Amino acid sequence: MKYASLEAARIACAPKTSIKDWLRIAGISPAIVGAWAYVSAGGPFRPVASRAYAYERLIFEAILARLLTEGAQGTSTTAVAQPVPDEASDSKR
Repeated sequence: MKYASLEAARIACAPKTSIKDWLRIAGISPAIVGAWAYVSAGGPFRPVASRAYAYERLIFEAILARLLTEGAQGTSTTAVAQPVPDEASDSKR
């Protein structure tokens, strides 16, 4: 988690963004990097190791993308669900 926050700070302060950083900011890097990690680690020829490595990369990229989108849009946990008023109780008043 600490490395993800350091990487998010680096991306946020970078004067230019690379394609890799742009994909992270856009939020599509977890799927792309997860698939790439699976293939580069051996894919179907080394299924256990490649799947484990792909999961690690996918989880890291998802955490990083979440940190970047929260930093750009504010925290996503600030939204609170409001109860929907019941029409039946409103008509009785």
